[in-house]
Amino acid sequence: MHRRHEQGTVIVATVIMVLLLTCVSLGLAMVTQGAYRENRYDREAMRCFYVADGALSEAYTIFREKGLETLKATQYPRTMGGLQFRVSVTEGKLDPLLDDGLVRLLASATNGSDTARVAMTVRIDLQPALGVFGDGLVLTNSNVLVDSFDSRVGTYASQISGTRNGIPYARSKAPVASNGNVQLFSNSMFFGDAKAGPSKSVSVDGNSYVSGTIGKATAKTTLKPVTAPVLPVTGSKKLDGPSQTLGPGDYHWSSLELYASSTLTIRGPARIVTEKLIIDSNARLLLDTSGGKVEVYVNGITELKSNAIIRPLDNRPASVSLYGTKLGSSMLLDSNVQVTGRIYAPGVDITLKNDPQVWGSVVGRNLSLDSNAKVHVDEALLDGTSADGKPVKISWQRVP
Repeated sequence: MHRRHEQGTVIVATVIMVLLLTCVSLGLAMVTQGAYRENRYDREAMRCFYVADGALSEAYTIFREKGLETLKATQYPRTMGGLQFRVSVTEGKLDPLLDDGLVRLLASATNGSDTARVAMTVRIDLQPALGVFGDGLVLTNSNVLVDSFDSRVGTYASQISGTRNGIPYARSKAPVASNGNVQLFSNSMFFGDAKAGPSKSVSVDGNSYVSGTIGKATAKTTLKPVTAPVLPVTGSKKLDGPSQTLGPGDYHWSSLELYASSTLTIRGPARIVTEKLIIDSNARLLLDTSGGKVEVYVNGITELKSNAIIRPLDNRPASVSLYGTKLGSSMLLDSNVQVTGRIYAPGVDITLKNDPQVWGSVVGRNLSLDSNAKVHVDEALLDGTSADGKPVKISWQRVP
């Protein structure tokens, strides 16, 4: 009897062990199968990514070597490595969230339920890097400061790195150049390179300073002309009150005049065309670029009087452009004026005097910077230039 009991116990224990081993084996099999599936999924996802990235590189090469129209005419979807892919093209001039000189390429590859997307931003308005540029002349006098900062990193104030002659400065990548002469007088300071036109010269008096190289260009820089969009004129715009806000859209006024202490806010995307721009003392033109960029085209004179302000609410110079279109016209930034944005007026004589400040860039015909004028060149505006004149990649990212 005792012997039979022992035999039964052994059988039960054996059965339990077999069951345990079976469970363990099943568990290992499930884990192995799950790992296999996961590994297979990762491989397929990576395969999609590599195809999408390869498609993006191919599209960029077509763009650079054969042009945008050829790329836009390319038929999609196409196949690479057994997977389908396509590339879409978004031009900045048709998209309010992109700068006019940018093109966005978006490549996607699909394999069943797996999809990978990668995007590239390409700059096509390959004007040479112009921080402070005068087609005819750059003349500075009396404690002028030209330095740089990077709006992608933070505010100008957060990038101040030292002082010279008691004046704070930030970074030292501000290019100052001209197709004519560049002249620095009376304690002027350039934190960057100074370059004159061919057969011209850079003059630096004993009290002035250039942190970078001094030289002359081997060829003249050709400035692209700017033309205002053709829009119907809706009379003049004169604001003589505390504040007003205008929504996105196109505006063409015979004159835009903001009287003392008034504030006009315009929400982007917007294009403003005016024959004359006058911003009186302590008046402000504020630009809400959260929905898109704002461009201001002036077909005549521009006069910004003492303490006048033009700036985007986010303080990003790249989101605002102030264009001067009329050859031989003038632009004045008077005492304590503040402008944040890109000033581009290739045929306009520009004068900064009595302690004005610009955060962005200044390009004109003849530039005169006087009496404590300060230009803080935004390095973000200098990126994307190309020595061979072809489109250049400025960003790449994986898109969810």
